[in-house]
Amino acid sequence: MRIWHQSLTVLDDLPAYAERMRGHIRKVVRPDTEVVLHGMLPGTYPGNYPGDDIGFRFMYTMHSTQWAVHALNAEAAGFDAFALCSLPDPMLTEIRTLVDIPVTGCGESCFHMATMYGQRFGILLFIDRMAARYLEQIKGLGLAQACVGIEP
Repeated sequence: MRIWHQSLTVLDDLPAYAERMRGHIRKVVRPDTEVVLHGMLPGTYPGNYPGDDIGFRFMYTMHSTQWAVHALNAEAAGFDAFALCSLPDPMLTEIRTLVDIPVTGCGESCFHMATMYGQRFGILLFIDRMAARYLEQIKGLGLAQACVGIEP
């Protein structure tokens, strides 16, 4: 099985992060599974930290269009699944309408998992301007009553 792992960061700008992810992936996947890390296009952000951009709704939406293109590329390259590996799940619903391979979202998975292991959950975040986006996402998943809050 080959899984396209899509990051919200430009992985070329963060080699230590990418290597740490590869190390973790090697520990948790089956021997017959290949997870290939992909990031945003070089030059997407003015620095190596996307939070300065994606905290603004317009910039988040603009950058999210790359995810749709990456999903189409994953399917064309014969990947078996596309994993959106960022909590806000950029364009998750839209991408699922574009490709015929399974598409999973980190946020969707984490929020549902949180309700399975506890009655309620909360989010601590480091991009305070993203709080409203996460709340919309949680409401869209039907989990608003389980969320106690989102705080920086």
